[in-house]
Amino acid sequence: MPLLTVSVIASVLLMVALLLRSIIWTRRFLAALPTGSSASPEAETDLPRAVVVLPVRGKDPFLARCIETLLEQNYPNYILRIIVDSDSDPAVPVIEQAVNQYSVDRVEVEYLQAALQTCGAKNSALIQVVESLEPEDTAIVVVDSDVIAYPEWLTDLMRPLQEANVGVATGMRWYTPETSELGTLVRYVWNVGSVPEMFAFHVPFGGSVAYRRDVLEGGLAKRWSQCLFDDCVVPSVLKPLGLELRVVPQAILANRESISLGRCFEFLRRQMLNATCYNPAGHWILISALAMATSVFGTAALLLISTLQTDVVTMAIAGAGLVGFAAGMAGCLVALETRLRPILRANGQSVPLLPVKTALVGGLAVLMYTAATVAACFVRRVTWRGLLRSYQPRPVSPGRASAIHCRESSRRTRVRLTARWKMCHWANCATGQIVPLALPAESVAWLD
Repeated sequence: MPLLTVSVIASVLLMVALLLRSIIWTRRFLAALPTGSSASPEAETDLPRAVVVLPVRGKDPFLARCIETLLEQNYPNYILRIIVDSDSDPAVPVIEQAVNQYSVDRVEVEYLQAALQTCGAKNSALIQVVESLEPEDTAIVVVDSDVIAYPEWLTDLMRPLQEANVGVATGMRWYTPETSELGTLVRYVWNVGSVPEMFAFHVPFGGSVAYRRDVLEGGLAKRWSQCLFDDCVVPSVLKPLGLELRVVPQAILANRESISLGRCFEFLRRQMLNATCYNPAGHWILISALAMATSVFGTAALLLISTLQTDVVTMAIAGAGLVGFAAGMAGCLVALETRLRPILRANGQSVPLLPVKTALVGGLAVLMYTAATVAACFVRRVTWRGLLRSYQPRPVSPGRASAIHCRESSRRTRVRLTARWKMCHWANCATGQIVPLALPAESVAWLD
């Protein structure tokens, strides 16, 4: 058998394996979706007090509506705490206008008191809330400023926390493109694949997640103080506590924001940086991205070569593999849309029809997903809404540091690790002590 044909068969088999994995994950997610309406919140008057935390930096286009929906929750006992980055933030007038429409005893607006230099700004805001909780506060529920919550959203997230073995409950995010902008459609296609995967690996969505207080005080708040992101570190904290993370599929929220192709790549890179560095299964995420790119684009390249060589058999195998993969992934998309649209509409969220161009961006989405995953392995500075964050990979142990070749500089020692795909660490070669970088006007966070 010609080498070209063998290569095509191997590439197609890899695509089939990846497709079957996606189908299995999608079926499991769909099976977990509710078939009827949620339990009536009025019947659950014994639910404990919750603190809804809304960290804000910048003026989100849906910020006012976000605050309104958070203050209209059908939950008996909660308070909304809005943590604004600074008093000069452009979001302040929007917040004041929205809050003035409601009773002041249910909402508190405060400014970030201390932006820690070892973590992200959102983590600093969350730590500020944790350190000032009242004795009756049993949980915090973190929400992003672009979220439009439905009336039972808070109840759906708090209900699982009443089980003794559940420490964290998380919702999901579903993009509903209103425009045919290329970046918006690519992000939508990426999210279609990521939602079942997050459900399969029990990965929380940081924009809609509830934390029990004992989890926060049992180590999560401390981990936040050393991390760039807040959500993917959760599983590693829950495991020693003997608690589980519960994914709440009905707590899915629509996001209608548009995004350019360049900003979409930055978004994907941040997401993959978070997943590959903080998630316990981060190495599998990297391998999965590379496998998908290798199989899809490798098969496409082999199809082109076989066409030039007029190898009909190889052409047929490669062509059938690509068409089958595209059809299978499209089937997953249609199945998810069919089940999720009624849930979103029942929750009062608008769901426009998908643009026709969505069917044409699958290949570009795979390419950008792979490129963003690879780029996340090497990027050392992340910019989000004008805020620059510098970070370093996992700190090395003292024994490992003393055994690694170091290059001296006037202020610090650079440690290169040739055995890992991570680029570098900063450490003191004599003691193995990790030394944070002293960069003016920037924050430094360790990747764990």
